[in-house]
Amino acid sequence: MSQYPPEKIYAAARTLLPVFAPTLRRQVEDLLAQAARGVDTHLHLLDLLSRDEATRRQLRDLLKSEDVAYHLGEYSGLSGEQYVTKAGDKFACPHCDYRYPIGEEGEQPVPCKQHPKARLEKAPPEEGA
Repeated sequence: MSQYPPEKIYAAARTLLPVFAPTLRRQVEDLLAQAARGVDTHLHLLDLLSRDEATRRQLRDLLKSEDVAYHLGEYSGLSGEQYVTKAGDKFACPHCDYRYPIGEEGEQPVPCKQHPKARLEKAPPEEGA
């Protein structure tokens, strides 16, 4: 049992995705995808992310942050808002120049840190690409 609600754990894991090593990132993305399908994976995420001291510290700091709205917004990625993605897609914040490139099919874009509540838009393909 966790002192944090599952949605907060999922959101924190998504926020930290860019800093994870590729193997850990794939494991976390798999658990987040299962969660999006309705499987409770928050305790598995906590276990996985607690194995490494530095990762555990980052997760704990993010979950305990007093300015949770700044870091996580109200975005959980599990409220029915899922993006259909394929490798090579790029998502953009409608309010600034933030871009998130998709590396693998099904990967969910990480929210913009400046506008965490903004719905990212699929960016048009670049000319000549």
